[in-house]
Amino acid sequence: MADADVAVHMALTRQPATGRRGIPADGAAPRGRRVATLVMAVLVTLSFLLGLAQKSACQQIQWDIGKHGVPASVLHDGTCYTDIPVLYRSTFAHGQLPYAQPRLTRADGSAEYLEYPVLTGVVMYAAAAVTRAFGDDDDAAEAVRYYLINVGLLWLLALLTGWTIIALSPAGRVWDALFFAVAPSLAYNGTSNWDLLPVACTGVALVAWQRHRLTWTGVLLGLGAAAKLYPILVLGPLLVLGLRAGRFREVLRTAAVALLTAALVYLPFVLFAPGWSYFFTMNSGRGPDFGSVWLLLANRGVHVPNLNAVTLALFLALCLAIAVLGLRAQTRPRLIQLVLLVMLAFLLTNKVYSVQYVLWLVPLLVLAHPVARHVLPWLGIELLYWQSVWNVMSTGAGDTAQRYYEAATALHLLGLVWIAALVVRDVLRPQRDKVRLALAADPAAADPDAVLTAG
Repeated sequence: MADADVAVHMALTRQPATGRRGIPADGAAPRGRRVATLVMAVLVTLSFLLGLAQKSACQQIQWDIGKHGVPASVLHDGTCYTDIPVLYRSTFAHGQLPYAQPRLTRADGSAEYLEYPVLTGVVMYAAAAVTRAFGDDDDAAEAVRYYLINVGLLWLLALLTGWTIIALSPAGRVWDALFFAVAPSLAYNGTSNWDLLPVACTGVALVAWQRHRLTWTGVLLGLGAAAKLYPILVLGPLLVLGLRAGRFREVLRTAAVALLTAALVYLPFVLFAPGWSYFFTMNSGRGPDFGSVWLLLANRGVHVPNLNAVTLALFLALCLAIAVLGLRAQTRPRLIQLVLLVMLAFLLTNKVYSVQYVLWLVPLLVLAHPVARHVLPWLGIELLYWQSVWNVMSTGAGDTAQRYYEAATALHLLGLVWIAALVVRDVLRPQRDKVRLALAADPAAADPDAVLTAG
């Protein structure tokens, strides 16, 4: 057996060292892990400061287009648009209750509610309540204050996400978290929306899984799903690997807790707030949108009928292929590899790829395939796509901007396929998986998949 194969075999057959209460011991030198955490925190902070500077042009006009008499496209010219202050003015400035009160009533009598899952709405409302408590009845000034309050919250969530990457990494890979900390996507998209909330929930859920806290894994995935639907997709890979490892009962329990948690979060809104389902109805009714292959086709005159059914069928077909890979690969794949593949399948088939969705992928990629010559070019591709979106929406955008956007979108989609191919290759040839080899080299490390092998 080759040396690399021996290392992989050791990683698969070793029993994790356990500490108090059965929690796997951390094999990394505590000081080295603490230093990596400190450096990560500093770099995440610098990324957020860069993001603040990048959005300063819009902050100076308080994201208040009407007041300053400039066209909305000025936000796109400066690439400094963010949903946060705009949603404050349209939804929270006067104490509106999300989901219970519409933010807009159309001419036909239909109502438009907050278009976010309910846990994100609760966080948004809580930040708005703090904003109004120190308010001055100037909606534009309050919108800036609301933005800054949320920047602080999102910064903490980014720090938490970076910590989860370090916690899930073996001793030899703790510095991989710096890919996340310095990613341009974190600086430019971290405060575009609230997506770091479900990202952090997913990361902490995976840490709980690593530490054999199955109930907490389910709770955190359920909370993440109540903030943005995608964390619930983690359950698919869990079920596949649980079936393969003969640990299906434990995984089923985790899945049940996740679904129950999400249901309990939604329950009061279902009972008392008519707008709780607006997120689902809006997304069901939307057509091809930014970043999707469907919009590229539509721009070429190819309109796919029954698009919801087509996207769902393609996503399920890809999930089936990933399940077969997880069950049939000679070496059991790592959980994070299958999770990343499912997320890529979802985003490749989805009707929209908003610029902040890249934040879903960066931590997963860092944990699944932390190879600089692949991660860095992909981050560059995503930065190019981000810029092309604002370019095509900017003042005087014409045919050149449209062609640039379509080329960047095609490159972005190919980039997602490329990353998926690299991860599949690592699954089929585990001797090339840098994280698996690092786990084998550190027998005392906490294996993120130890639940699947524990007796």
